[in-house]
Amino acid sequence: MGMHTEKNAFWVLATAGKGKLIMGENKETVDLKPGILVTVKPGIPHDVIADPALSILVVKFLDEKTEE
Repeated sequence: MGMHTEKNAFWVLATAGKGKLIMGENKETVDLKPGILVTVKPGIPHDVIADPALSILVVKFLDEKTEE
């Protein structure tokens, strides 16, 4: 995907496989494997990299003012 940002917070839940979530200007790395849940705050640059395969569930938090 490449580094990108979202305007709302969201969860990343790893459901199968393994990979890495890279976040922030310092490129903090979180190892992803089934059961790992990470909250990403709004505006934080991030990327997900599969190693070699990864399935994730992304849950976005929307407020009443957000239209998507």
